[in-house]
Amino acid sequence: LVVQKNTATSHVGGGVYLQNEGSTFTATGNSTRVTVESNTAGQAGGGVYSAFGADVMVESGAALVVQNNTATSYYGGGVYLQDEGSTFTATGNSTHVMIESNTAGQIGGGMFSKSGADVMVENGAALVVQINTATSYYGGGVYLESEGSTFTATGNSTRVTVESNTAGQRGGGVSSFGGADVMVENGAALVVRKNTAASQFGGGVYFASEGTTFTASGSSTRVSVESNTAGQKGGGMFSLSGADVMVESGA
Repeated sequence: LVVQKNTATSHVGGGVYLQNEGSTFTATGNSTRVTVESNTAGQAGGGVYSAFGADVMVESGAALVVQNNTATSYYGGGVYLQDEGSTFTATGNSTHVMIESNTAGQIGGGMFSKSGADVMVENGAALVVQINTATSYYGGGVYLESEGSTFTATGNSTRVTVESNTAGQRGGGVSSFGGADVMVENGAALVVRKNTAASQFGGGVYFASEGTTFTASGSSTRVSVESNTAGQKGGGMFSLSGADVMVESGA
């Protein structure tokens, strides 16, 4: 399946729009490939928009590529998730998701998740978020906002790479705000490298607000934050206003 060169001129979901609990988009099985490419949304979710409990699932060796999409005015150049119950899941050995070369006018060049939406990479799946841009503000690669919003990488051989993304102000690679949680656990690996926060803070990772957490936990779990650049402070990691970073249990 190829979804390309579509436009939602004034609103959301340039390529794919999902709404409400029970709505699902699933790619499953070895050799299955879905490409969402060169789509444009006037506001949010240039490639994929999922809200109000809708689910995106990539599993059992399938591949999803989200590339060269644009959210012109606001959020989520590649993927936009919103609301409790909305999930984006990559699961299973040989399952691969690539979110690449997307642009958001403000926040979340690659992925944007808020209001309790969840991103899960598990059971040996791989997620690569690279060369995305949040033009004006935060989260060149991945942006999380709100209590209940989570980004989880779990399981041996599970790997998340956030690389060569750019934010205009803060969080070149990953930005987490307002009580959102990032968890790397049970032998998973997270690599955050060569990202840029052009004018301000957190070249690799930026965390802000009480209740916001970054946790690496478990034997063989690995987190690497390397070769990132910030215009002012925190080339690798920047945390303020009560955000917590925890490394525990053999990580």
